[in-house]
Amino acid sequence: MKVYYRYEASADIVHSVSFLLNDTKTTIYYTLLTFTVKRETDKGVWLDVYGKEKFVNHDWHKKYACPTVQEAWVSHQKRKLEYVRILRRQLEQAEAIVNHPTFKSETPADDNNRYQFEGQF
Repeated sequence: MKVYYRYEASADIVHSVSFLLNDTKTTIYYTLLTFTVKRETDKGVWLDVYGKEKFVNHDWHKKYACPTVQEAWVSHQKRKLEYVRILRRQLEQAEAIVNHPTFKSETPADDNNRYQFEGQF
């Protein structure tokens, strides 16, 4: 029976009662998931993912699961780094909106209900 692998992670972050202590404890939990290969083709494999079939193409850059534990670990690392990049960009956009002078002003109005403010923020 051939299997493919995927790592998932979660974190428990516990802050101290007093924020003055700046005492935060983080516990990371890693789970190595295994998926049975239902069938193989020249292009990839069909996996049993919780009772549903999922195709993984050998040529895809991003794969849901990998044939080795090491590849699954590297894939997990890349996924988390990309996740952090996306979240930082979203935070940057949200901060730009909140810090823009128009955010604290009266609601701007035009006929199309669209507003555009340009310049350095």
